[in-house]
Amino acid sequence: MWYNCFNRTDMSQSAIGFGNKECVLRFFPGQHDWAGAELCDDAITHLNGVFLFANRSSSSYAADYAHYVQQVRKLIDECTAPAPMRAYMWSSFLTKHRVSDPTLAGVHATLGQSATNKLYVKGLDDIETFAKKTFGPLNVTVWKADPGASAACTNEAKKYTGTAWEEVLNRMSKDAQSY
Repeated sequence: MWYNCFNRTDMSQSAIGFGNKECVLRFFPGQHDWAGAELCDDAITHLNGVFLFANRSSSSYAADYAHYVQQVRKLIDECTAPAPMRAYMWSSFLTKHRVSDPTLAGVHATLGQSATNKLYVKGLDDIETFAKKTFGPLNVTVWKADPGASAACTNEAKKYTGTAWEEVLNRMSKDAQSY
């Protein structure tokens, strides 16, 4: 997980080299700053999940895996009303990893009825791909003065109206114009 700041080019270059497809590049509104508690919690939850999904058949981790799934399901339930995009992100993560839970499919389908929820989760992958393509080849000095990158960010932001990605991409565009 990464943050939205002038290091976005370095982060994008690093992400291109990630060997594990479960690694993610995550941006959030803000400048050169640490992610908030929720995003840090999500990062650790993601990393724990990746490890436990890879080792779920090991008897050494069976109890940890069961506890993890239970806690993420609890998180989904707690987020459904106040943070449905986050809830859908986590239900998508569990669904992607074929978690066996009798109520997960229904919760995921219900959350998936929201176009905004779907767009938010789609944006998680899309913005990473976009960042790698747009910022990966640039160095910091080129990025700061690149009107093409700024325009690309503005155009990409239009795809994510109503989600955090709209703000993130618009800020990236603005940053590219002001440096």
